[in-house]
This record gives sequence, structure tokens and C-alpha cells, in this order.
Amino acid sequence: EQAPFRPAELFEKARHIGLHSFLDREARHLAIRLSSSHLPQGMKRFVNFLPSSLYCADTCLQGTFEAIRETGTDPGDVVFEVVETEPLHPPGLEDVFERYRREGIRMAVDDVGSGYATVDSIERLQPDYVKMDRRWVSFCDQDAAKQRHIAELLERASRFHGVVLAEGVEREQEWAYLRKAGVPLFQGYLFGKASPVPATEWRALSGK
Repeated sequence: EQAPFRPAELFEKARHIGLHSFLDREARHLAIRLSSSHLPQGMKRFVNFLPSSLYCADTCLQGTFEAIRETGTDPGDVVFEVVETEPLHPPGLEDVFERYRREGIRMAVDDVGSGYATVDSIERLQPDYVKMDRRWVSFCDQDAAKQRHIAELLERASRFHGVVLAEGVEREQEWAYLRKAGVPLFQGYLFGKASPVPATEWRALSGK
């Protein structure tokens, strides 16, 4: 109901004036509070975070853990995902992953195969969820090169028991190919569009 804005531009402006850590923290806490109001226990909620905003794992994450406790959210229902727009090798990122996991929280790397989220980086970080970038999903049923990349990603993720999630699925042919290839989780317009709050109904698709 307010003037539209682009979140990426908001974060870029915050970075320029040295406030992106504060914006990232507020977005993280708001996502926890909002999801606790709309999602039942047992349903995963994925929350993005910027690696560069967490300069000290214990200090920066304390408020996040408090928000989880205050809302009564089960830590096992929370998945924090690193965005691919920043390098995934800042000092202490492995400590951040370990600190989250000690609290029972799951970890994900977003848009793997794009930006800084390389296949090599996920082997180093070993996230619980590996989110395959949409560039490898689009028309993957017709592209042998994309199919080879998908097979490699599945094989590399299996080494540390990471669960692959395909992003940007828009065609049933893509969905059928990815399921046959062994991808277990999906998101995209084929199933529903993004909304300010979770939808109460999902489009039913046949399992054949």
C-alpha cells in the first residue's frame, strides 16, 4: 500500500552509507516474526542473510536467536540462506554456519551456479539445502549442457547429504525432467507466485 521500491536497491543504498548490517538484521528479524504469524509449526521458512553483515557470529546472531525464542518458533523450522551476491569466503562464515547449527537451525546457499555461489563453495560450506539457480532450470529438458550441470550438482551435494532445491520452475516439462533426474524440492511460478504472506492454497499438480 506504500510506494513501491526495489529491495536490491534499498540494500545497495544501505551498503553505500554503511548501514547494510542494520538493514539485514531488521529484515531477518521481521521475517522471523512474520513467518511465526502465518506458518504452522513443522513448516520450513527460508530467511536470507548477507555474509558481510555478520562480522561476529555470537554478537550479530544473538538478536536473531532471541527473535526465534520470543516468537515460539521451532529452530528446526528455520532455514537461513546465504545470498549469492557477495563472496562466500569472508572470514568467519564457517563459524556463522556452525553457530546457527548449534541452535538447531538449518542452512542453505541461494542461487547455486550464479554469482559467488559456485559448486566448489557449497562443498566447503556444506549447507543443508542447495538452491539451484534458475538459469540451469529454464528449458533444462531441452539442453544437454544444463542437464550435465544438474547431474554434477546433485552428485556434489550428495557427498555431504545436501538437499537440492530447483528455483524458477515455470514449465511442467522442466518439473518432469528435474524429478526424473533426482531433484527432490522445487519452487517457481508453476506452483505459485510470490505474495506478501503465504498462500493458503497451492496449485495441485499430478505426480505422473
